[in-house]
Amino acid sequence: MASVSVIVPASGQAARLRHVLKDLEAQTLRPMEVIVVTSSNQTDLEHQLDLANLQARVIGVAQAADEADALNVGVSSSHGDLVVVHPENVSWVPTVLESATDWLQSHPTMDAVGVSAPAGEASLTGSVPALVYRRTSHAVLGYYRAPERSGETAEQNWLRRLSSRGPVYALPNTVTGGAAPRLLLAGDAPSAESAVRIAKQGYARVRDFVAKAATAPEEQQVALHQAVRIGAVALGVVAIAAIALTSRRR
Repeated sequence: MASVSVIVPASGQAARLRHVLKDLEAQTLRPMEVIVVTSSNQTDLEHQLDLANLQARVIGVAQAADEADALNVGVSSSHGDLVVVHPENVSWVPTVLESATDWLQSHPTMDAVGVSAPAGEASLTGSVPALVYRRTSHAVLGYYRAPERSGETAEQNWLRRLSSRGPVYALPNTVTGGAAPRLLLAGDAPSAESAVRIAKQGYARVRDFVAKAATAPEEQQVALHQAVRIGAVALGVVAIAAIALTSRRR
């Protein structure tokens, strides 16, 4: 089964962290690691970790670090196959991690899945349901960013960017619940940003081929030059298609 890293942005209040750790201790699938990121004094928080039956550690961030910076420190230090952020002001049912991990294992083409909060607890947070996603998504989409829209959080921005690769669903909050997953955020058609990303990735690969062709033995140069031509044509087709789809949406 896939391993899970939990990132906890902490305000420095020991009582709040203790609440989160109890949530995680109660999970039917224990996280592989818990990474607490904070700009506050770490001593009291480390004491709470010592009392918890979890593989957990505290990482300090600069006082000036914003939400995205803190989350990126946690993600960069994580090792799990899956990542999820646990805010201090929400409660999870014990099946959140098991539900999400099972679902992602049975849907290998999906990057992420949300798990709905129990009835009455969703109002504790203005963010999305617990979003469990594949850590490899960062290799494609980059890391957390500062909000780009009014009223948006760094987590909501990340969800929106994940949805650019396909729809994101939210599961009911129990493993045995019979309700079907609901659509959390529909996938977007390729955007101008994704078209530029595709073009940059393609250009880098074509450039590598050109460099190899220049130093390759003479008998291999013909094949490499052919690969460069094919790659350049394919890159152009992909970029034009992405831009056309974006224009059609508008």
